[in-house]
Amino acid sequence: PKGGPSPNGGPDGEYQGQIASIQQIFAHFDHESTGKVRIDRVPDLITSLGRDLRLGKEVARQMSAGGTVDLVTFEEVVQKLKRVEETAPVEAEAETTTPLTLLKRLHAYRKRCESNGEYVEAQKARRKYEELRAKEEERQRRLVLQAQGHEMNEVEQAQKQQFLGFSAA
Repeated sequence: PKGGPSPNGGPDGEYQGQIASIQQIFAHFDHESTGKVRIDRVPDLITSLGRDLRLGKEVARQMSAGGTVDLVTFEEVVQKLKRVEETAPVEAEAETTTPLTLLKRLHAYRKRCESNGEYVEAQKARRKYEELRAKEEERQRRLVLQAQGHEMNEVEQAQKQQFLGFSAA
């Protein structure tokens, strides 16, 4: 849909936000302001997006068409990246979705941004890191409370059974 990210933060809004971030990073790799990036810079571009270098090399390999393509557009990179990620093995996808892994990636991305002098982007990464960390802490807290409640119910049931056993004797 037109109009940018959806207000509810759904998948389309999240994807649009990612595209805006990618465009900003792409501008750093833009070859002579042509709107294109050299194919040999695609792995660095993908790494700057917080993705794995192997993923970047695979995107570049697929886009190079056997060495006949030198420059590619932002849209071409995004589409190829999306296709390569969609065809990635399930094990890799499961690993990338763990909160701890996401926190590590955000932290590494923030450090990379700071070392490249991209302080606004680093600040965004820090805020997202703090938000994700707070959500993960709350989720862990709920899990502990849930486990404690379950344990308490088991203890109460055992005590009731013991009381009924003594009462029957």
